[in-house]
Amino acid sequence: LGRFPPYKFLKGMTGAIAGGSDGRGFNPALLVQPNGTRLFVLIIEEHGDEAATVFVPSAPTPTIGTVQIATRDRLHPLNVKGGEVLQVLGNWGIGARSLLEKSRANPIPQSEKIERRP
Repeated sequence: LGRFPPYKFLKGMTGAIAGGSDGRGFNPALLVQPNGTRLFVLIIEEHGDEAATVFVPSAPTPTIGTVQIATRDRLHPLNVKGGEVLQVLGNWGIGARSLLEKSRANPIPQSEKIERRP
């Protein structure tokens, strides 16, 4: 099943929801757009060339969204569980403020930012 793309995606989403620290899930982040707006995203895959594939979930159905390639300098990893991000999106953004406050209160150490790769 590992070669079946929908299985890989579902496995990563399950890992994001569970919030395991074993690196199997998709890691939540904020993607800063050129106009300054920020989007909740899940980092799907690191490219190794300062870019990453991200899934931009939709609200209120966060399992539907778009896939983009983003440069690492525009991604700001969040120290929260992916499931918490998906829950906020499922509630049309209600709870985003407290989620961001929680992430700011417990920032990811600089040494772990590079290592947090799915």
